[in-house]
Parts: sequence; structure tokens; C-alpha cells
Amino acid sequence: MINHSRFTLFSVKGGLGIALALFSLLMVKLTWFTDKAMYDVQCQASAFYLSKQPTEEIQHGDMLLHLVEQDGRLSLTYYSAFDDNVREYAVFEGELLELHTGSITYDYSMNMIDYQFSEVSQLNDYLLHELNLPSVKIGQSFPQSIQVLDADFERHFLVLKFSPSNQLWACNLLY
Repeated sequence: MINHSRFTLFSVKGGLGIALALFSLLMVKLTWFTDKAMYDVQCQASAFYLSKQPTEEIQHGDMLLHLVEQDGRLSLTYYSAFDDNVREYAVFEGELLELHTGSITYDYSMNMIDYQFSEVSQLNDYLLHELNLPSVKIGQSFPQSIQVLDADFERHFLVLKFSPSNQLWACNLLY
């Protein structure tokens, strides 16, 4: 009978110890992901514009996304360059609504604050799809989720997924 109570006491202490260790690991993970901001990220991609006119040539350009996160505030700036004389940009800012630590997904409420589009804008068309918007205009609010799919902090590299469009960006950490 005495051995049984020691075993039970040991089991309870062991179970509490394991639970405490798991809780500590969870708190470290939560603290790391909530305190660890995305900081300053730059993503670059080659872009192609296919005209709806079958006789027009395919245009090649560059697309750049600069993402800065600080204290729950997010700034997204998209740049595009298709011709030497055509430079476009769009700037969005937002607030963190929720962080899903299990999937490392950040949910934001975004707002467009500035832009410069050319007369025939490839960036505008791209943003309509990427941000899943009916139109792009100053003051427009919309939800945006950004999920970290892969991270290599030693190589300063992130793979981000934007939802609901499911666009993927491979990015460099600039911190």
C-alpha cells in the first residue's frame, strides 16, 4: 500500500512536471511569435502582362513588395516597373486583428493610403487579384491575412502567403 501511494505521488508530480514543461514551451512559442515582428521584408518578382488583344506583345517587368511590421502596424508598398518610363506604386497600412500562432498567420485590417498608377496600369490589375478587391482606391478598407509558410532567419529568408488570393512571395528579411 505504501509503494502504491509513492507511485501515485510520483505519477502526479511527473504529470505536473510534464504539463509545466509543455506550458513553458507554449509560452515561449507564443512570446516569440508575438514579440518577433516581421520587421522589414523585401520581396521581388518578375512580372508579365498579357494584353487582352491577341496581337499585342507580352510585356515583361519587375514587381517589388516592401513589407514593414512594427508593434502590430503593417505597411505594404507595392512597386512595379514595366517600361523605362512607367513606375507605379500603391501603399497600404493596417492594424493587426489576430495572430494564429499554430499556422503563423497574421490577420490585418488594411487601408489604401497612397498610389500612383499609369494610364494603363498593370499594377492596378495585379492588386485587384492579389488583394481580392473590386477596385483599388484611397481609403478603401479590406481584410488581409499573411501566413509565414517558411522561414530561415540565418539566411534572412521568408515565404509568405497572402489570403484570400493565395499569392506566394519569397522574401528577404532586411533587419
